[in-house]
Amino acid sequence: AVMDAYGYTKGEPATAREFASQVRKALSVDPGTLHEFTTIFEEARYSDHEMTLSYRDRAVAAFSSLRGSVSQELGPPDHPIPDEDGVIRTTGLFSRFRKGRGKA
Repeated sequence: AVMDAYGYTKGEPATAREFASQVRKALSVDPGTLHEFTTIFEEARYSDHEMTLSYRDRAVAAFSSLRGSVSQELGPPDHPIPDEDGVIRTTGLFSRFRKGRGKA
């Protein structure tokens, strides 16, 4: 939902790792935190064992950190995002992924 608010629509990347890779290329987020969140998500989604409160707490902490990084870099999600020329476009964050903007 956070990425949706920036114009990223579900369905483009097929896996959590592909999504994480696109986020890492487009935004300045901590790669360790992104890896932590992605790993916990995958384990919760695809494993059969019960996820403990410790997993939840780690996931919430990682998500909060990532959300803060996204908001700090892009501003509040209800504001338009300027492109590399400073022009305001309403195409949203996904245009950054296609153009390869951000840090690789």
